[in-house]
Amino acid sequence: KISTVRANYENFGSLAFMIAGCLRLNKCINEMHVLGDWEILHRETSSLHSSPIFYDATKIPIESRRFYDDSEFSEILRIETLLSGCDPTDFKIIKAILEGKNSSQIEDECFLVDSSVKYRIKKMRAICNCSSREELRSFLLSYISSVDALVEQLTDKKI
Repeated sequence: KISTVRANYENFGSLAFMIAGCLRLNKCINEMHVLGDWEILHRETSSLHSSPIFYDATKIPIESRRFYDDSEFSEILRIETLLSGCDPTDFKIIKAILEGKNSSQIEDECFLVDSSVKYRIKKMRAICNCSSREELRSFLLSYISSVDALVEQLTDKKI
């Protein structure tokens, strides 16, 4: 039983440009779902003889700019991007930052050299758009109620 799917490639191209625009507006997006036009054509050999099904992506309202400009949404995306990209050592560093530990304490606790600790913290600050370690700590505390809550939430990450 053979059926055919016909797609509107012009629409797919315009959707690709829309996606590129959304990604340009917010670098924190790591996943996006879109719908495009397509049609199922039932052939003579197919047992289904119903009418074609249409999904029209042009009927989806595009108000992405207002959505991605929302500062609270951007903050949530930054914390999600940070936590989803962390390995167990990064989580130990985050825990130590939340506890107010200095670099040498973090080095000893995580068995890392100074440059490695500084690099990882600099990467975290860049993701969270923070200019200092104290600003990063404040940002993390606004989403993570306590160090114990962090450990509880991330038990599957095996901190």
